[in-house]
Amino acid sequence: MTDAERSAPRGPPPDRFRGDAYVSEPRREGTSVRLRNESCPPMIPGRIFQISLESSPSSVREARRFFVRVADEIGLSPEHRELGALALSELVTNAVVHGSGPVEVTAKDQGEAMRWEVADASPVAPRQRTAMPDASSGRGLAIVAAVAGAWGCDNADTSGGGKTVWFSLPVDPR
Repeated sequence: MTDAERSAPRGPPPDRFRGDAYVSEPRREGTSVRLRNESCPPMIPGRIFQISLESSPSSVREARRFFVRVADEIGLSPEHRELGALALSELVTNAVVHGSGPVEVTAKDQGEAMRWEVADASPVAPRQRTAMPDASSGRGLAIVAAVAGAWGCDNADTSGGGKTVWFSLPVDPR
């Protein structure tokens, strides 16, 4: 083994990375994001992108950056990019403000749509409400409902298991 080979970074092969986000193999859930700057093969249904964020206001910006990297990978249209980044920002903001623990963001390619999930440790399900015109909050889920193809909440319960709030966006034909 040469000195160059010994000093080379270890880890998954470079063809499994794109931008700063790790792309898991198809149909394999539970793989976390690894940050790298290497190329990746074309997106195929079943791929999963994930990132773990702290529960802090700066995580909203990091989630938007993550969204842009994934949108670049899958070739999302400019319109869907703007709408999706807005919806994801709203869900991450809700997780930071109303949730607890770290925030996990997952993007799942389902072929004709991307499902974006935001998980936190709070078991309390979000409630869509009507905000007063002069209120500074209360519009997040209404925005998500307006821009997403579908949205919902999974695993919200009273046993402390946390929740996953999600939305889906159509993917432009590949």
